[in-house]
Amino acid sequence: TLGKRKIKLNLNREQLAALNKFKEIYNDTNNESK
Repeated sequence: TLGKRKIKLNLNREQLAALNKFKEIYNDTNNESK
């Protein structure tokens, strides 16, 4: 179970990084349209 948990944690970290990048791009486009 520990191995599965570690994989899940890594996936979540990657998803968080992708989400943060998406937020940055989203904010950039919002700022440009103002």
